[in-house]
Amino acid sequence: MITKETIIDGLDVKAALARMGGKENLYTRLMISFLGGTEIDALSRSMREGNAVEAAINAHTLKGTAANLSAYDVQAAAAELDIALKEKGEIDARTMNMFAIVEERFRDLISSCAPYIQ
Repeated sequence: MITKETIIDGLDVKAALARMGGKENLYTRLMISFLGGTEIDALSRSMREGNAVEAAINAHTLKGTAANLSAYDVQAAAAELDIALKEKGEIDARTMNMFAIVEERFRDLISSCAPYIQ
């Protein structure tokens, strides 16, 4: 379980718990759900399909959820991708590279959280 004493790279656990009224069980459950990958999978699918509008929506959703959980590394990468997709209106090599960074940060977060959510 993730507690207020837990230190995880890429997370501000204390800020997230403060937002959730100190409910460690709730935060751990939400983090397990997030790390299950539904949002990153939807983003991946829309990127592969070349659907920039859907990808921007999915990047925005991922960004928001990551921010609520204080997963700031994932949130920052998803925010950059969200902006680029909205500005460009298409998926190109640059946005694919940005997506690769989002995926990498998400995988890093999974690895960092693994000992606390088994």
